[in-house]
Amino acid sequence: RAEVMAAQIYDAAHEQLGCDLTKTTDTAKFFQEKIFQYGSSKSEDEIMKIATGKELSAEAFCKQLERIKA
Repeated sequence: RAEVMAAQIYDAAHEQLGCDLTKTTDTAKFFQEKIFQYGSSKSEDEIMKIATGKELSAEAFCKQLERIKA
């Protein structure tokens, strides 16, 4: 579950920020505003929907596996 969540969050952050996440200070802002600020006040599923705009899905994880395979 954690790997699937990480892949989906990475894809959403990359899409929203429009660049490599390691090359911008906006990455920290993204995580603070979309994930960290909620602490334990929201469930993982609620945070996933807020951060990515989607319910948890294996789609992003599968895309990562396909890139590795290629």
